[in-house]
Amino acid sequence: MSEAQLKTLTALRFSNDIIAELDDQICYENKALDDVTLIWLKLNSFLTIKN
Repeated sequence: MSEAQLKTLTALRFSNDIIAELDDQICYENKALDDVTLIWLKLNSFLTIKN
């Protein structure tokens, strides 16, 4: 694992509010777990997609 990957993983913190928000999207809005997670990671600058 690279130093950059380790730094990113260390920075991930999921508060109860974040978990509740993601859970609502999955359970009540019937969104896919992978889609919800991917969007959250992108919106919070943990993941960038290069085209």
